[in-house]
Order: sequence, then C-alpha cells, then structure tokens
Amino acid sequence: MKKIYLVIILVLFISTNVYTQLHNNIFFCRNSPACDLSHVLPDYREHISDTPLKYTLISTEPLAQVELRHYELLSQHWSPDDMVTPAQWRHNVDIYIPETAKQRHALVVVNNGVNYEEGVQINSKPVDFTQETLASIARDTNTIVISVSDIPNQYLTFQDDKKPLKEDESVSRSWALFMEAPEQRKLMPLNIPMVSSLSQAIRLAKEELTRWNIHSFIVTGISKRGWTAWLSAIADPDVEAIVPFAIDLLDIDASLEHIYQSYGGNWPITFYPYYQQGIDEKIKNPLI
Repeated sequence: MKKIYLVIILVLFISTNVYTQLHNNIFFCRNSPACDLSHVLPDYREHISDTPLKYTLISTEPLAQVELRHYELLSQHWSPDDMVTPAQWRHNVDIYIPETAKQRHALVVVNNGVNYEEGVQINSKPVDFTQETLASIARDTNTIVISVSDIPNQYLTFQDDKKPLKEDESVSRSWALFMEAPEQRKLMPLNIPMVSSLSQAIRLAKEELTRWNIHSFIVTGISKRGWTAWLSAIADPDVEAIVPFAIDLLDIDASLEHIYQSYGGNWPITFYPYYQQGIDEKIKNPLI
C-alpha cells in the first residue's frame, strides 16, 4: 500500500499541470507558453550527457558464475540557485556480468543508499536490491545487471533549513521550493537529478560493455526509484522498457480525494512529509 500513496507524487511530476502557486500569490503558469515545463527533464538530461563522464573502476570481484565490477560515478553537480548541499552527486555503480551474458540488452536497477551523513562522505550498501539478489538475477537470466545506488544522494540540506533530509522528506522539500516559484526553479524537483543520475550510469555502462554491444536498457526500481524508472522512459532514448515497482495512478484529483476520505478526512502516515510541506494544499488550486 505504501507504494500506492507515494506514487501519487510521481504522477504529479509527470503532469505539466501542477506548477502554479507561490504561497498566496498564484502564478498563472499553466496556460503560459513561457512556462511550458514539459521539456525540462529531457533538456537537463541532454545537457548532462554533453559533459565529460567522470567515473573510476574501483575493483573487480569474482562471484559464482558472475564477474562483479565496482565503479564510482560522479554523475552531476546539482544545486539550483545554490540552494542545496552537497551539490556533487556520487554513486556506486556495480555491473554484474554472467559467464554467458546475452548481448544488446541489460537490466539497470535504480538502488537506494546513504552517501552523506552530517556532511561527511560515507559508504553504505543499498538495501532495496542486495548483491546476492542482483548476482542471482544476472546468473539465472544470463543478463548483464547494472546497479546504480545512492539515488537520490542523501542526506541533502535545502536552503537555510539546516536540517539534512532524505527520501520523502527530501523529495517533498524540493517540491515545496519548486512550487513557490516554478518558472525560476525549474530544476528544483529532486526527481530531475535522480533520473539524470540513472542516465549517467547508462552512459558508463555503454562505454564499459562494448564487448557485449549493450545499447538498450530495461530499468527497474522500488518506490521513488520506481518513479525514476517511469521518468527515464520519458527522458532517455536508451531506455527500451521499464519495470517500476510503483503504479501509474490515473485521475489524481479523484484518487487523492478517495484516499483522504478513506482515512476519515486525513492522510496516511506515508504521505506525512508532503502534508508537512503543504503539497496537499498547493495542488488543490483550481488553476492546476
């Protein structure tokens, strides 16, 4: 059930009708050609893809019938208006190559993790998909599997909040800042660098896997990483298929109202970070 509630925010992101309110002052953004935000995500991904790719092979590791390669990827510098720290996004990218790997296609797993704690860079293993699980998928399907962790980078500190945030707290804060000034803060939603991180990992894989002629990718992820999978299909031409662990929920207004009423005029606890940031009120504006 958690995924149903969280994916609501994904669909809001995909829609181009959700960018409107500045506190009590309304931006008439919806019908303004100058405020067409549908191109922001693919344009940003394309901009990032034109920059030199920064990654390092850290080590290789033999597993049962699988070769595991560990890379460190610096995907981007993301801090709209210098409002977010740390700005440098860093990821562990692990590539699982089975002994009889199929060519052309590979599976990309958008993984979680924490890589900054109290402003200090740390190393932690993702828990959405473990090494054992990923190696088993590669071995059992003869498919190369690419795991890119730390999507999003976290903890992040926004503006002068002085409170490091992660997961839904981080996403909801980015959305609140974006909705205050959508035309000026087009790149503020955290979903944008999340998708671009995935695309940078795909670039890495294409460079490192030429022997297998890998050029088409199937993307999967859970919850917010599932949203990233959905959005990658919009933004990245190398993504051929997606398997998101997050549903595409239709008719947002009716769905939100039904959820709210089902909880007796309240929101489920998993929606709390968005309620705390006032997202539920901002999206009620009739111009949205």
